[in-house]
Amino acid sequence: MKVIKKKQVVFRTMLAKKVRHQLRTVPELLFQLDDSLDYAENIDKLLKDV
Repeated sequence: MKVIKKKQVVFRTMLAKKVRHQLRTVPELLFQLDDSLDYAENIDKLLKDV
């Protein structure tokens, strides 16, 4: 995750080159871990315990 966050500017630049004719400005890119699977597993566990 640290490497990805360090490369945010590079990724944004690459994106800007690809969409330069479709977008006036390229939005800032923010990366975060997706914990939705852990959340869903926890809900499943709680429902089974009831």
